[in-house]
Amino acid sequence: MPRYDAVLFDLDGTLLNTITDIHEAMNHSLSAFGYPPQTMDETRAYVGNGRRMLITRSLPAGASEAEIEAVMRVHSDYYDLHCEDHTAPYPGIPELLTALKDGGVKAGCVTNKAERNAAPMMERYFAGRILLTRGNVPGRPVKPAPDAALDAMAALSAAKERTLFVGDSGPDYYTAKNTGLDCVLVSWGYRDRAELESYGVPVIDRAEELLHYIF
Repeated sequence: MPRYDAVLFDLDGTLLNTITDIHEAMNHSLSAFGYPPQTMDETRAYVGNGRRMLITRSLPAGASEAEIEAVMRVHSDYYDLHCEDHTAPYPGIPELLTALKDGGVKAGCVTNKAERNAAPMMERYFAGRILLTRGNVPGRPVKPAPDAALDAMAALSAAKERTLFVGDSGPDYYTAKNTGLDCVLVSWGYRDRAELESYGVPVIDRAEELLHYIF
C-alpha cells in the first residue's frame, strides 16, 4: 500500500524544464523597455514566486507599479506564444507519473505559473497522469500560500496526512509547510543542492527515487 494517496508537483524546475523559455521571454520584455538583458543565472534566481515577482526582481530597484504592469503585459503576451519553444519534461518524469498512476496514487500540479499556460502543458505532456492543475489565477494567493494546494487536495479528495508535495525551491518547501504536507525537493531544478538541503527535507537527484518515498 502506498504511503500517500496523492502527490502534488510543482511545475517549473520539477516536472518541466522551462527556464530557457522563461529567460527568453524575460529578456524580450526587458529589451522592449530599453533595459539591459539579464543572465540565465539571474533568471533562474528570480523565478519561483510568480510572474509579478519575476518582473519586479528583474527590473531596476524602485520601478513603479505602472512599469511593472507594462512589462508584465509584454512578458505575458510573448510567453503565451513561446512558452513551449524549448520546454520539455525532465528525464524520468513521464515514467514516474505512469508508475504513480499504475500504483493508484493521484498526481496533481500546483504552480505559480499562470494557469492558462500551465494547464495546457500538463495536458499535452502528461495527459491522464496529472489529473488537475492549480496555477496562478486572479484572486488566489500564489505559493507559498496554501490556497492552491488546498484546492487541489479537495478536488482529489486527499487528506493532508496522505498527500506529498514535491518541488525544487524554497517556495515549494514553504507551501508544503504552510499546508501541513510532507515534502520532497528535487535537485535538477533551479536551486542548488546546498540551499535545498538547508530546509531539512529529503532531496532527490533522479525522478525514480521518489518512488521510494511513496511505495
